[in-house]
Amino acid sequence: MFRPLCSVLLALASAVHGSDLQSSPVTRVVFVGPGPGESVFWDQVMEPMPARAAQLGIDLRFEQVPFDNRFEYLQPVKSVLSGSTPPDYIITMPRGASALPLLEAFEGSATRLVTINSAIPSEEAEAAGAPGTVYQQWVGQLFFDDTSVGYTLADTLISMAKKRFEARPLRMIVLSGDRVLDTSRARDSGALQRLSSAQEVDMLQRVVADWNRAKARTLTTGLRQRYGQLHIVWAANDDIALGALDTYGNDETLPVIGGVDATSQAIAAIQAGKMSVTYGGNHRVGVLALEYIVAYETSPVPVAERTKIYPFQPILADYHRN
Repeated sequence: MFRPLCSVLLALASAVHGSDLQSSPVTRVVFVGPGPGESVFWDQVMEPMPARAAQLGIDLRFEQVPFDNRFEYLQPVKSVLSGSTPPDYIITMPRGASALPLLEAFEGSATRLVTINSAIPSEEAEAAGAPGTVYQQWVGQLFFDDTSVGYTLADTLISMAKKRFEARPLRMIVLSGDRVLDTSRARDSGALQRLSSAQEVDMLQRVVADWNRAKARTLTTGLRQRYGQLHIVWAANDDIALGALDTYGNDETLPVIGGVDATSQAIAAIQAGKMSVTYGGNHRVGVLALEYIVAYETSPVPVAERTKIYPFQPILADYHRN
């Protein structure tokens, strides 16, 4: 069942294709992911996809899944696969501890799978192999370098805090995304790697905010009450960073706060001098998957080139650029 905005996205894709869809065969792709309005980041991923699909000659539609539950999201994928006209490709995200059942669902099907945004969880990676080795219908995976961005975000925030605050050690909290997704664990791993050599930083506590702004607000309130002044807030995404920022009044000294995803709200907070940095570019992963499918259709991609890892790009306040 589509939500209203999802129907708008589908209508846009169909409108831009126009009569071409009726006059010539096109590659049929279904994007299986969160519904519109569930996540600022995923809304940004989906927004440019219909227009790009039209440019590439792709018939694109969206299928909403209950993405908070990593086990329930498999059934909508299976429903698409078993439909009367299954697509040529499905784009979706591997979920922790259930990635192998996802890959297995495509075996024996004519539909190919492209996974995005996250690597296969480490506990399943060996069994999964690389795309096209163990599971033939899994033809590609595209994601951004979450370990690197976790490290770089921590390093950038430490550098900023050293310039802003004289106090040592610098007092820091880490607000993780969740305990399941490889995206979250990789970002955490990168941050902890940087902190292992940061003698000038006291990492007070790491807590899990479930990618949720309201929960991050509650957690940060409690951490501030427990520890007092904070100098650094590392957040696994921008919603979490903004939740931490919500706990500060206009007359309070802000810590350096940074996140990931480069959402419009985070960029506005950076421009207002409240957030310090965000890392983005990953919102293009849906468009990149469409372009990858066209490349694969044109000339099957060698197995060794079916994993694409992209770098994040920083967006900093002007006064942090030098």
